[in-house]
Amino acid sequence: MTETLVSLAEKDRVSALLRDDLYGVFSVRGSVVRSATLGSFMVGSWLIESKMKPDKDLLRLTVLAEEPIEATDGPIVQATEVRHGDLVDATFSQGPHGTFSVRGHVVETNDGSMALVGRWIIAYRHTANHRLLELRRSAVSYPTQPPAKITRWRDSPEASG
Repeated sequence: MTETLVSLAEKDRVSALLRDDLYGVFSVRGSVVRSATLGSFMVGSWLIESKMKPDKDLLRLTVLAEEPIEATDGPIVQATEVRHGDLVDATFSQGPHGTFSVRGHVVETNDGSMALVGRWIIAYRHTANHRLLELRRSAVSYPTQPPAKITRWRDSPEASG
């Protein structure tokens, strides 16, 4: 992965497979952006490196061809229709990250007030995130089980959106 990171340039399109205790294993597909504060590369708000060494959450990094960043061909669903553990493809738009997609299991808070995928909020109190462009049930299988519902945030919450 270090070779891939060293060869990256801003705006290169990548797919990053990540792992997080709260959000489980998920992938983010989008354009590489350099963090203005850290100087490190990010995709969809996730750091993928520090000093050209893979971030601890990064499992795999693949540079993509010029294909569009879009969800799979699974059925479109409303943000309020998904439940904890559902496998989804969500497409978001958020500056400076542009348009990117996240594939993973929906993780809900214990009280059901929030549904997220890979840190990105899908819905809060039954209202879709305004940055969510499209949500689909994933048409692919996923090699991991969904994480537990979120019962408490870390000392430093990182939810995006």
